[in-house]
Amino acid sequence: MKSRKFVNREHELETLNRLYGDDGFKLILVIGRRRIGKSRLVQEFIKDKDAIAVQFEKRGFGSTTSENLTLQ
Repeated sequence: MKSRKFVNREHELETLNRLYGDDGFKLILVIGRRRIGKSRLVQEFIKDKDAIAVQFEKRGFGSTTSENLTLQ
């Protein structure tokens, strides 16, 4: 897979880093339309942090937790 340049998300990264720097536990939900870079944004944000990223997909009834859980 070709590595793509990470562009035009400086504001979002600044917001995530500001929230990460605040005291206390944080749960941040990133939502939006398909294929706009949500997963890439999260990957870029957590690349140098101790973090857990959980990614869910709508698969209807019968989806298991292991199908939806991605730890990074």
